[in-house]
Amino acid sequence: MLTATTLRHLLLLLLYFHTATTASVWPIPKHEVYHHDLPTLYIAPTTTFVPTLRSTILSSSIARYSTILTTLAALRPPTTPPPPAHTLHHITVQVSNADPDLSATTSFRYNLTVLSPHHAILSADTVHGAAHALETFVQIFHNGSSKPAIVHDAPSFPWRGLMLDVGRRFAPVPMVQNLLDTMSFLKLSVLHFHASDYCRWSIESVHYPQLTSKLQPGMADAGMYTQQDIRTIVAYAKERGIRVVPEFDLPGHAYQWAKVLEDTGTGLTLCKGSDYTIYNDPTNNASLRVLTTVRLWVVGRV
Repeated sequence: MLTATTLRHLLLLLLYFHTATTASVWPIPKHEVYHHDLPTLYIAPTTTFVPTLRSTILSSSIARYSTILTTLAALRPPTTPPPPAHTLHHITVQVSNADPDLSATTSFRYNLTVLSPHHAILSADTVHGAAHALETFVQIFHNGSSKPAIVHDAPSFPWRGLMLDVGRRFAPVPMVQNLLDTMSFLKLSVLHFHASDYCRWSIESVHYPQLTSKLQPGMADAGMYTQQDIRTIVAYAKERGIRVVPEFDLPGHAYQWAKVLEDTGTGLTLCKGSDYTIYNDPTNNASLRVLTTVRLWVVGRV
């Protein structure tokens, strides 16, 4: 399995070829200017990001990108020592709002102004926008140096997503985290977590544990997420400015997990047609009660 570091190196390789003719940042920002008339700026292993407010999310982002920055500086040292007057020592990170919550309206807008060692500022509306500014900064300096630059950017769409279909094939938690790292490099904001399909229900259910009874270790179709696994994935994603949007397929593609509930006497029943659709008897609403329990569990109310 590719590690996050390997994926980043592949991304930087793509950027290397990309910069031959076009901009150096991906996705291409709305505004990007390089001042070729000014002295080249350099990063060093000691270059640091300095936040202007306290935030757990921002601190986590700065720690990740500081490690990347140090690695880049060590990988591509200049052939001759750069003049100290042209080496970046501190980059100020200014954030207007420390609220860590994510929604469809979260602002990812940022400004990056790096003109000299005394004028290097990343600013953003939110801590998540600041992470995008940090990503842009390390892309600009992926060769260890850059001409002074000004970048202004904001996403054109609120949903910049990728779907992971764990309803058909299980992806271990480290693989999901690897994917989230890669998404953050590309400034994506939504992991569409397709958690059930015709062949499996992939998340542990407190109320209906039989849904994952055939997914235990050692079994042919092994692989499921515990409640703690999901908390881990959601927290890991949030630190990278990514919302996890779960999807449980209904009414289509429900045969396998609905059949399990029917066979184990929960009250849910199926129409015995070509597609085994869910049937609700209006005289007792048994299937509706089961599905309501599942829905309330999904949104965290039971």
